Amino acid sequence: MSKNILIKNNLSEIERLSKAVAEFGKKNNLSSEVIYDVRLALEEVVSNIINYGFEDNYEHQISIEMNLQGETLTMKIKDDGKPFNPLEVKSTNLEKPFDEREIGGMGIHIVQQLMDELRYNREKDNNILLLKKHIANRYSDWKI
Repeated sequence: MSKNILIKNNLSEIERLSKAVAEFGKKNNLSSEVIYDVRLALEEVVSNIINYGFEDNYEHQISIEMNLQGETLTMKIKDDGKPFNPLEVKSTNLEKPFDEREIGGMGIHIVQQLMDELRYNREKDNNILLLKKHIANRYSDWKI
């Protein structure tokens, strides 16, 4: 099953994205843990795109395609912002005391922990980030 979500580059759209992900999860009987992980990862990625991806003040579209095939949930995030490969961001050193850590990198670290696979590509002036989550137990724990 697939779902396409199109949002504007405005932080107020994050809530709409989050609700759409939850609906997709319920419709596909995904566990609340899986949906929580997916929502958190997408919220982190998309909020970074909105906050840092565009150098103008114009409205832009961000596309999120979700596809569930068997035990793999794939999310494709596409934006026309400035080129940025989040996988090249230096990893946060969690061994350092909090006040000695460099600013940035924690969000992508969280996404890497929540997802099983991340890939980035730049195609025709678009950033494309692919996230994959393998779902061992996708049975729902939602109360109906």
